[in-house]
Amino acid sequence: MLIIGLVYIYGHQKKILDKLSAEEKKKSERLEDLRSLQSDLSELLSYYNQLKENSLRFKGTLASFVSPGETFDYIRRELLRTNSSIKLDMDFESESPFKNMIKRNYNLKGTGKFTDIYSFIWFLENGPVFYNLTSLTVEKLDPTASAEIEFTQADEATFNFSLIGYDRKEGPKIAEINNEYGEPEHIVNLLEEINPFRKATVKARPSQYANNSPAPVKRPYTARALETNRQSAAPKLPEINSACEVLAITPFSVLIKEANGKIVKLRKGDKIYGGTLTSLDAKTGKAIFQYDNSSGSRKVVLTMQK
Repeated sequence: MLIIGLVYIYGHQKKILDKLSAEEKKKSERLEDLRSLQSDLSELLSYYNQLKENSLRFKGTLASFVSPGETFDYIRRELLRTNSSIKLDMDFESESPFKNMIKRNYNLKGTGKFTDIYSFIWFLENGPVFYNLTSLTVEKLDPTASAEIEFTQADEATFNFSLIGYDRKEGPKIAEINNEYGEPEHIVNLLEEINPFRKATVKARPSQYANNSPAPVKRPYTARALETNRQSAAPKLPEINSACEVLAITPFSVLIKEANGKIVKLRKGDKIYGGTLTSLDAKTGKAIFQYDNSSGSRKVVLTMQK
């Protein structure tokens, strides 16, 4: 009986130990799974933060934030977003110091529909990233010039652009007035503008009918209201004066360094504090700002120092 009792006790204890061992193994496996999931979560959060940083980086930044590769990716993303037919090839040619920035030269070439090439040129000149196109060539695509081109549409063309991108050494600090940079003018509207036989419409020339509309009622502003308006507008609109410096200029946009060191990109017609950017001349490097207030109108002309 003693032996039977010992065997029973031993078997019962072994059964309990085996059960505890199985539970411990199961908990250990679950703990490893949780640690693995936590590691995956940390990695995914890292990827998410990196993607978020990249998405915010190109909203109103200078070209070539880190490398020519990122500039190419930025342009490719825009072409994919608009479902463009352009087949693009980019060459990074050279870089050189430019004041407290880096000046990089690129060559873009490829093929695509003329309307897509037109939109692409507009995007480079007016998009949220600042580029300066120095030369531009667009020609009709010749299907006999290359044996690789088998299917050529009537509106396909080849293009070759030379452009310059500017990059701050310490990273971009561009304050955009509006990240929504608009859309290009339709080609048919441009053709209507230069057609001498077209009929004038209110939509085409709204200024012709301005005298027929009732004048808006002007209400007197108190000093407190003017101060409130000034405080609310000051953080949003750049203050341009003779102490500002023109860094780069194109026929459609200008890059300006304010007196406080902040760099802003402005396009023709953009509002500034107290006025408007009315004219740009890339040949002379002049940007003309018009100020209109109660004391009269005045102009501020900034010239790029080459």
